Amino acid sequence: MRRISMALALVSAVAAGCSMSSKTATTGSQGTAKGIPGTNYYVNLFRPPIGGIVTSSIGGIDCGASSMGRPVADSHGVLQYAPAYYTGASACGQTLFTWGQTVTLTATPQGGNAFYGWAGDCKGTQSTCVLTAGADKTVVAIFGVPGAGHPIFTNPAVHGPAFASFAAGDTNALQCNTCHGDDLGGQGIAPACNSCHSTTAFTSGGHGDTTAAAWSAHGWTQACERCHTNDGYKDFVGVDGSANYNTLPYTGLQTNTGASPTVPPVAGQTGYANGPLQCNACHNAVTEPSGAGITTIVFPASVQVTTDKVTALCGQCHMARESTVSMNTLIGATAADAQIVAAGVSFKNPHYRGAAATMFGEVAQGWAQYAGMSYTGQNQHGGAGKCTACHDAHTLEVVAVTATSCGKCHFDETTGLPVTSLAQIEDQRQFGFEGDIDGDGVQAGLKTEILGLNAKLLAAMQSYAFNVVGAGAGPGICFSDATYPYFLKHTGASGDCTAAEITAAAAFKNFTPRLYRAAYNLKFSVSDFGAWAHNPRYAIEVLFDSITDLNAGLTAAGKTPVAFTGKRAFNGHFGAADAATPYAAMVYHGAPQGFTSAACYQCHGGAGGLTAYLTTAPAALTSAVMTDANKVTAFQCNTCHAYNGQDMTGLRADTTTLYFPPQKAGAASAATVVVDASAMPPGFSICASCHSGRENSTSVDLALVGKVNGVFATGIVNMHYLPAAATIFGSQASVAYQFAGKTYTGKPVFWNAATNGAAPGPYGSPHGADCSKCHDAQSTAHSFTIDLDKTVPGGLYHGVKNTKSCNGCHVAPHDLAPVEAEYQAHTAELLAAINTYVTSAGNLAAFQSANGASATGICYDGNTYGYVLVKTAAGCSATAAKFDLTSMKAAYNLHYTQKEPGAWAHNEAYITQIIFDSISSLGATPSFTRP
Repeated sequence: MRRISMALALVSAVAAGCSMSSKTATTGSQGTAKGIPGTNYYVNLFRPPIGGIVTSSIGGIDCGASSMGRPVADSHGVLQYAPAYYTGASACGQTLFTWGQTVTLTATPQGGNAFYGWAGDCKGTQSTCVLTAGADKTVVAIFGVPGAGHPIFTNPAVHGPAFASFAAGDTNALQCNTCHGDDLGGQGIAPACNSCHSTTAFTSGGHGDTTAAAWSAHGWTQACERCHTNDGYKDFVGVDGSANYNTLPYTGLQTNTGASPTVPPVAGQTGYANGPLQCNACHNAVTEPSGAGITTIVFPASVQVTTDKVTALCGQCHMARESTVSMNTLIGATAADAQIVAAGVSFKNPHYRGAAATMFGEVAQGWAQYAGMSYTGQNQHGGAGKCTACHDAHTLEVVAVTATSCGKCHFDETTGLPVTSLAQIEDQRQFGFEGDIDGDGVQAGLKTEILGLNAKLLAAMQSYAFNVVGAGAGPGICFSDATYPYFLKHTGASGDCTAAEITAAAAFKNFTPRLYRAAYNLKFSVSDFGAWAHNPRYAIEVLFDSITDLNAGLTAAGKTPVAFTGKRAFNGHFGAADAATPYAAMVYHGAPQGFTSAACYQCHGGAGGLTAYLTTAPAALTSAVMTDANKVTAFQCNTCHAYNGQDMTGLRADTTTLYFPPQKAGAASAATVVVDASAMPPGFSICASCHSGRENSTSVDLALVGKVNGVFATGIVNMHYLPAAATIFGSQASVAYQFAGKTYTGKPVFWNAATNGAAPGPYGSPHGADCSKCHDAQSTAHSFTIDLDKTVPGGLYHGVKNTKSCNGCHVAPHDLAPVEAEYQAHTAELLAAINTYVTSAGNLAAFQSANGASATGICYDGNTYGYVLVKTAAGCSATAAKFDLTSMKAAYNLHYTQKEPGAWAHNEAYITQIIFDSISSLGATPSFTRP
């Protein structure tokens, strides 16, 4: 902001000088009082607590002398008012007058200050202002040092728009246009906003570019004008409060149309004036993002979402114009490979840069999704989800990438250091994406991989159009993003459009449902060329499904499908869904994996599921929380981290109470053990919320009620995967089966956050009781594997000296490998003891009666449900074994040791005790000593 004279002082620099009189008043949320129409009205007066006094011709207002002296000017001659001067009120600002009274206000400067004028319901620079009778008034009196310039109100609490946010819905509250006029062009002594705020940045961006085709005399319809003209946009968002944008069901049209639109069109024209957006498109009394603003978007699928004020502004036009719903409506019941309309159907354009639809993913359904498939929901982008977290609000360009902005979350894969350029981010992978996504044999950045999927999709479309739709004779299809309607008739089965083919008359119309959805998704991906950042997982899922669907059509027609070995899903916490990999299924919330119950959703529903669990535990979750709005198919940054307004380096802090197991229903609910983890680091508690097991000693006993030895009729209950936190808390959680009369170890002393561990070494052991100190998030790209040898670049990790990770301390004689090997030997001994028990002379007949005559014992397969399975002469079967009372407890603990492969590190003494007692319970003698 450049400095201007005080005569042009921004009157939104309201002071809160004078407060309510002794009379009773109804106030708005920022303190403005309201009278009773026809009976009385209030004058709400604001002035600085320094500089001058204000009195009224009728008794009531007497803002007396100020003793605070003159405001202080800085070295630039700019007045510096402390923020406290502009909040609250002093003694006389809200005064009641009868409805018919006319009041004259007089301003008198003091202490060498000057009076510069009135704003609000008073206008002008004269020392007096006459307020006509009736209606509540809001008045601002401006005093200051002569020639010093106006204060720079950088604190949003004292700048005009903030009053709108404090008084949303209060028509007596100060708004931007109260002082600057409805078009922000200035009124009274208040300048136009662009007198102080440079518009250079805005006009250099796409929204203000007068030469851009988007603002040309295109013959826009009213449906177009809502985004392609300034007044049309204001009409759509409802500058009169009509909120046309918030209408359900979505029609894509303005609701206030006809002869008298909300904002009248230019005289002599049938629509709004052509030309780019202006400042007042966003900065007005209704949509001012630092004020009341708007917070909802209604997508073309007639889905309404609530979001931040900036994204809601951008999303009105960047939501796309079509959706899964409109695609399905157009296609109807047409068979997958039949032409939609005999005479052909024109391509339906999703429109340009539908970034908001991409960002909200499955919720908005902006791309053409496929039935029976699950898709990623809203991408929170680390919690900094609003558009201006990455884009400059006026130039629209991506903000400067520095080590202290994007580099707080994005690290260079080769150096491990924070990124410092957009190119580095484009060339890297976000957490949770591994492998060759587009199937071209090269692992590249997400932007490149999505471009590769686009190319593969076009190749599949061309092969399908020529060989299936055209039955090998054509016409084929080609794509020209610069020529409407984009998809054109083509002579061959591949290749670019020729110059002769790039005409509107050559539009391809022989669409089948497969080809139509694929074309729509290709155009969406090309138009939203930032999809790799807006929601890469969603874009990958839809593009993958488009290619796969076309290949299914080629195969069904007896044609050769396009070679494609891309990836739709990924491993780990950040993986997408649908792939038959050990970890991808863990974040899948629907068929075919079956994670549809609320009990699963609490940990398998990403941020939405975990948050729902944390806010309802230990009460049972219900399926009601599993809405489209909070379903996701992978963790996002804000699943674990808390956005502080700048970065995601903080962790959520609502996980200090742990439940082992986290949720049980019916009689088994009594099994839940509640543990206070407030002394543990937040990182530990977040991990522990899900790595807590699903059963414990009590729930196992409940499952064994009425069971006896010698009757093999009971399968094991599944304590679930990787219950590491349960192992750490040992006897406190009792998730492993603990035998009556035995004593078990609780949480080891080295898991005490307060003492940073009791074992030797520079960081204690294991490094202050935080899971991430061994399962290093950054050095393992958030895969949470254990990084034994990787040297951290520069010898520092976030300022902590750490040059050789685990093996810096764990070397002979403290090497970890022998401990892990010993643990594996003990579990093998437990498996052998169970087999000895079930095949003993007294049990074999009963065991085979329950498990089949061919049963020779039991075996373990962690990838086959049932896990502890029937073994035959042919090997390990896929049939879950049945046990009697004693063997079931031992088999449950065997399963525990396999699903908790790190138990030897998490709590060696506890898990060794469990294995020892399990072997002993079977009548065998362990080969090792019980700790």
